[in-house]
Amino acid sequence: MAMDRKNREKEMASVLLTSLSFPAEGFVNDFVMLVETADDTVLDIPDVVEDLSMFLARAVVDEVLILQYLEEIGAQCTG
Repeated sequence: MAMDRKNREKEMASVLLTSLSFPAEGFVNDFVMLVETADDTVLDIPDVVEDLSMFLARAVVDEVLILQYLEEIGAQCTG
């Protein structure tokens, strides 16, 4: 939901992800879903690819996801 908001709200969403104590595996499934629906989302949010990339990068930097999970997201999205 934050992807169609202003940068401040996007930043707050990233901070929220860092603060949550959910298992990283759950975030993997959520990011896979976002990547898989990006073709449809681009109709409403033209910058979805850029925004999603930033959320993924921030999740790795903030150690919400480790690089192994990022690779898993890529593998699941490519089939």
